[in-house]
Amino acid sequence: MKQSLLILGTARESSSRIKNKMTRKFLDTNLYKIYLKKLELLSSQYKVVMAINKNDTKIWDLTQNTSLEVIERNDKSVAKGISTRSEELHFLKDRPETHILWVNGCLPLLKVELIKQIADFYFLNDIDSLHLVKKRTNWFWDINKNPINNTDPKCVSTQGCPYVYESIHAIQLFNKENLLTNSSYWNYTDNKDPYLYEVEDSLDFFDIDSEYEFQLAEKLYKDATNN
Repeated sequence: MKQSLLILGTARESSSRIKNKMTRKFLDTNLYKIYLKKLELLSSQYKVVMAINKNDTKIWDLTQNTSLEVIERNDKSVAKGISTRSEELHFLKDRPETHILWVNGCLPLLKVELIKQIADFYFLNDIDSLHLVKKRTNWFWDINKNPINNTDPKCVSTQGCPYVYESIHAIQLFNKENLLTNSSYWNYTDNKDPYLYEVEDSLDFFDIDSEYEFQLAEKLYKDATNN
């Protein structure tokens, strides 16, 4: 029997790079409302919960009308950020599900269909964790400025050297017990932990980490939704 899966949303009001990123005005809505709507759509097919801190009053109030199951996170450290993932997600220890699919709320263009695709892929395949990646064709250098993928100085075309994979932090699928025990998403034991799920570069993965990106995301979202 395939192990069980929980789709998890998490949010906090404070942000180290953009003040009140999740609750400030984003066109005629905000990022948190967009996030909630996606998770609600998923809840018709999967087990979905939203974990928030009651001290984050704006987010807490916005969540009161949702149909989602809400986990109240009482730890005060949520507002300041926490050093380890196991501390941050400690509330999962009482959940019966074996695997967690966490969805990043800072990607307003991330499609629900893709999240479903990842969840269904988990149920159909023998994997313990999953991470999204995309191909990058360029020249890359390590911390000592040594070439990583273009080791032939005669190769003067980016198309002529091996590509590398870049992480996309839109979704993380992981084994709950491993996360709580080792504070890690995976163990690098084989190609199933993590399974690298390759996707094409897309606006789905436009992540907001700066004021410029916030303003650009508004324009992209407006075009994508015809608002």
